[in-house]
Amino acid sequence: MTSTVLSRNERATSDASFVPSTYLSPALECTMKHPKIALLAIALAVTVPTLARAQDKDAMKPKRMTHAQMVKAAKITPVEARAVALREVPGGKVSRYYLRQDEGVVMYEYTLKVPEKSGSEVVKINAMSGSMIEHTHKGGVATTAASAKAVVKKPDHP
Repeated sequence: MTSTVLSRNERATSDASFVPSTYLSPALECTMKHPKIALLAIALAVTVPTLARAQDKDAMKPKRMTHAQMVKAAKITPVEARAVALREVPGGKVSRYYLRQDEGVVMYEYTLKVPEKSGSEVVKINAMSGSMIEHTHKGGVATTAASAKAVVKKPDHP
């Protein structure tokens, strides 16, 4: 193995980034001869990972279901969900209800009127497990500051 000794003049003129063309890959030689191709390669290197991340975010979003799909996916009936809502709001009368999907969770949302209260009570029930997700008071004049902000959330664990 022989080592090459460079003179002072040769060391001063040698550039650390210079590599003889025999060591360059054909793609690198092409980008050195055609700077527009190098710019295109840089643009692609920056753009492709950004697009991949955007697609990953879309894949993570829950898919919207049609009403028929939600009815099919629901494990409990509207009558069973109504019983849970009436247990949560004693003396309440159901004014309306609907099946909906929120953040990937299929749920029944019941709006109940209580005769001695102004406003209405909204109870959300998980359509898969029958457990209560949320209970809130909407509208009307709140009797205390605590009841105006009252939101009861229960974990959705069996």
